[in-house]
Amino acid sequence: MGIQERRKIEKEKIKKEIHKAASEIIIEEGYSKLSIRKIASKIDYSPSLIYNYYENKADIVLSIWQEKSSKIIHTMSNLKLNDSNEETNIKNLFKTYINLILESPKEYRAIMLNNIDIIKKSNFDFTEEEKNSLKIKETKKKYDKYLEEGLLRHVDTEKYAFFSWISINGFISNMVLSNNQDKEFLNKLIDEYVDFMIYGLFKNN
Repeated sequence: MGIQERRKIEKEKIKKEIHKAASEIIIEEGYSKLSIRKIASKIDYSPSLIYNYYENKADIVLSIWQEKSSKIIHTMSNLKLNDSNEETNIKNLFKTYINLILESPKEYRAIMLNNIDIIKKSNFDFTEEEKNSLKIKETKKKYDKYLEEGLLRHVDTEKYAFFSWISINGFISNMVLSNNQDKEFLNKLIDEYVDFMIYGLFKNN
């Protein structure tokens, strides 16, 4: 292993430690209590070293969420939707997204539900930028396909793409704020929620 490769691995290791420490502080104390000095103390590094990687605490939190978002986008983009039943495919799409978020419920609650300005909010304002986002465009594309095939009720597919994600984000927020830790019950709830979503879209339900 060359020197450059070792340095790259060491940098990634330090970034992971910074992310982990920052996430723990946000979860335990809230974003307002997060500071570079507190992170440095938690992982036994100097604040100046952390400033070599990040400009400020907001930069760290943005990096954490970008990493999580990249994982979600990668997984969703590579999701195999090969079932001949399109209802099953869209169910799998929604369930996969929900379960990916719920892998880190405490982080989601600490970061997404705490009005951190630098983090893109989970709410929508129906702007042109949002219409062109990957999430909305891909969902609309699927709905357009289903509409052409006569599977969907006659709906405005763009608005329904927005409605779908507004509903899913609300459901996820409720899940992460819930005190219910019964996994069997929660998995059943996810299944029933996705069935409810599909009921409003497809003709034959």
